[in-house]
Amino acid sequence: MSHDQKHRDSPPDFGDDDTQDDDQMFKSATLPVTDDIPLSGEDDDVEENPFGESSVIQKSSTNLNQSSTNNETPLNMPPVTPVVVSDPQLTTSLKNDAPLFSQDSNVNTTEKNTSTTQSVRSITSLENQPSGSAQLSKSTNCGSNALSLNMKPAQKKSDEHNIEITVSDPTKVGEGMSSYMTYRITTKTTLAMFKKSEFFVNRRFSDFLGLHNKLVHKHLQLGVVIPCPPEKDTFVMAKVKISKDEAIPTDFIDRRRSQLERYLNRLARHSKLVQDPDFREFIEMPTELPKSTNTQALSGAGVLRALTNISQQVTKLTTKTGEQDQWFEEQHTSILDLHSNFKHLHNHFNTLFSQRKDAAQALKTLSTSLNHLATIEEHTLLSSALIELANVQEKLEQINIDHSMKEYSIIIELIKEYLSLLEMVQLAFQERIKIHQQWLSAEETLRKKRESKTKLEQTPKGADKIPQTEMEINEWEGKVIHHKEDFERISTSLREELDVFEKARVEDFKKAIDSYLKELLQQQEKILEVWEAYLPEANKINMHLIQQLVLFVILIHEFSCQQSSVQIQKIEADPPNPNVGESLKIRCFLINVDPFAQYPTQVLWSIRRSSQDRDFRILAFGGSVRDTLSGRVSARKESEEVYEIVFRPAQESDSGVVRCELANTEAQVRLEHTVNVLVPPSISFVTPDVRVRAGDPVTLECRAYGNPPPLLMWTRQGQEYPTSYSSIYRIESVSKDDRGLYKCVAEQQTGKKLTAENYVNIFVDFDPTVRCEQVVVEQVPNINADAEITCKGEAYPMNILKWEFSQGNTNVRRAITTGIKYRIDTNVAADSIDSSYVSGLIIKNVEPSDFGVYTLIVMDESKRQASAWVELRPGSYIRSYNNAIGIFHLYSYVFIFFSMMVGILLQ
Repeated sequence: MSHDQKHRDSPPDFGDDDTQDDDQMFKSATLPVTDDIPLSGEDDDVEENPFGESSVIQKSSTNLNQSSTNNETPLNMPPVTPVVVSDPQLTTSLKNDAPLFSQDSNVNTTEKNTSTTQSVRSITSLENQPSGSAQLSKSTNCGSNALSLNMKPAQKKSDEHNIEITVSDPTKVGEGMSSYMTYRITTKTTLAMFKKSEFFVNRRFSDFLGLHNKLVHKHLQLGVVIPCPPEKDTFVMAKVKISKDEAIPTDFIDRRRSQLERYLNRLARHSKLVQDPDFREFIEMPTELPKSTNTQALSGAGVLRALTNISQQVTKLTTKTGEQDQWFEEQHTSILDLHSNFKHLHNHFNTLFSQRKDAAQALKTLSTSLNHLATIEEHTLLSSALIELANVQEKLEQINIDHSMKEYSIIIELIKEYLSLLEMVQLAFQERIKIHQQWLSAEETLRKKRESKTKLEQTPKGADKIPQTEMEINEWEGKVIHHKEDFERISTSLREELDVFEKARVEDFKKAIDSYLKELLQQQEKILEVWEAYLPEANKINMHLIQQLVLFVILIHEFSCQQSSVQIQKIEADPPNPNVGESLKIRCFLINVDPFAQYPTQVLWSIRRSSQDRDFRILAFGGSVRDTLSGRVSARKESEEVYEIVFRPAQESDSGVVRCELANTEAQVRLEHTVNVLVPPSISFVTPDVRVRAGDPVTLECRAYGNPPPLLMWTRQGQEYPTSYSSIYRIESVSKDDRGLYKCVAEQQTGKKLTAENYVNIFVDFDPTVRCEQVVVEQVPNINADAEITCKGEAYPMNILKWEFSQGNTNVRRAITTGIKYRIDTNVAADSIDSSYVSGLIIKNVEPSDFGVYTLIVMDESKRQASAWVELRPGSYIRSYNNAIGIFHLYSYVFIFFSMMVGILLQ
């Protein structure tokens, strides 16, 4: 089976979901932007290459289209604000009431984009492959315009002012894991904001992600619901990279091309996003876009995880402030319910897709079997009918496959896109809540400032602070007005977006369901035509021969039944190994049963429990229970061939052998089944917390219970101890590094991993230690400079940590506390067992009187102490200055001496 066939047989949604950095990406998308984010993204091979290749990307020799070629002249786009065209005809295509989120429901029809015929040889004849996505006709205006043309006459787009974007010519660039796909984006428009009426560019998939990232950062805080690009599929893209030209999964490439086309047309139909400079640059600038380092796709799973991470904060915000507008609360609840329902519907359609695939495979198997049967059939008419019947099954298989792909394109893709849109709507709601909280916070701060001013006015000493307070009040009044305007602006925008979203959603699903029902009708008509074509062939068969054959088979069957005696075919348990508390159902299957026998067959159920019974204990006879085991056993006759006994609930004591035996036969006929009731692991004992002296031995013990017996293991801070796979873990000589929280894990492998765990703390007493980063610290005095001394003390349990100062040769030291002259910063580790403390002493505005020895002293509860000192000395350039003064004095004395000598000589 080719790679393409494997990809077609698997549900498109079951691909590998790239969610590695979704949380980080989603978080960055919801924060305000202060830096200019490049529009393009990282090379696809950098993100999706599992082998870490760093080779330079070269264009494939098999490409017929050079991805860097563009027939258009370079487009110079000055960085100015786009001008909104006031032509009344333009408002028809860009107004807010237009359906911004509609999707083309005429999926995978006979019409194909003619531009796809120029695809590279590495993507063999995309137009000849069955597509799972909608190909858009050039006769339509936009990628999903077919859903919006028939809504209302007022919503029809003007023929003079519209925009149509098509994505075509998927091209593989490069070889191996360093390769990537580019797409040709062709734009036809009559909008005055564009310099040309038709132009095209080449973009790679990461460029789309970069565009979406930038639009989210710019417009989400304004309440705009931004459509999402397709998700990344690392697994399939890796297959594309390593596949040869003839093995590339064209279905995936064509589906992604169609999704990218719908994404761009959604953006183009948005009155705000179409005027965004980044969007215009994306579809208009012929050169490659600058690259970015973060272009992870916003997958559905990533979005949901990010929403989960912020849900607690949102809950706190809403419980403190409450929603002022009941309309928004109702809409938010409706959006959440709609998202949940769409998610369930999406899962059900994916399940239906898999079942249709299995049905198609079954039809293929049936066709093969019929062909084999026809080859050995001697009767000519019957052999011919079997061959034609095999052909019918092949046609039904193809009809089933085609219907599954169209069903996916029409319904599943639409639901998936609206799941992404609903997640973006929820993000817009969260942004509104955040702005509301900022407004309330500003009002609260303003209230406190006003109260502070009132208190200052009542206090004579506070008169000099009143002007400053009034300035702060004026500042916060401006912030309150600003946040209020932001909140009103995003509320108004969100109302408009939700109104447009709801209208488009209803229209989209109306069109999609209509297309889906038509497709179902066409499928049934095709099936009817296939069977009608087969009917003449079936009528050629000699019915008499068929009747004789059937009669012969019946006689042979009756004869074999008369010659055979009743036997037990098998005995089955469901589940084979039940857990404690589950229901255990055991069935006994019989063969050769004669329902009209004079003495009906009876089944005897018995059990021998491993922990209690020495011999078998009768539980039931036929459908009558003799021993219920405290009301837990029931038995019934399901049919003439099937007898059943049920343990509800199963207990550990039920482990043993269950026997099914025929009671009214001459020969002894029985089958036995071994029942093993699983008991999840549980820890029955663990050593309580231990406190020892460094150097002493310590023993930790842990006992666990379960069936099968669990494996015990000791860990500390996620590290497994190779010698600790037993109930006892011993440390011969404890050091301070051995202190911490130890975990005893009881692990059981019964098809799925079951664990139980418990904890014990080891507290280690050891001699205190103090270490300082430097022995000498130098600082220049009287220049308004501070000196900083940092030392690390370690003791457990810590009792005293203090700084002392001494000067000169005296041993008298005075204690230092935080005040005007000193500041002490001590950081204690968060873990209660950790005994490491880092203390920093800052001497403010060093003066000559501050020079001396500073000592850090630590003491534990046992009065054991340790200390270390650091000497604070004058800065080095002060000593140089003093040396210069000394040299000046020396030269002065020499000059005076020579002057005196010259005076004496002159006399």
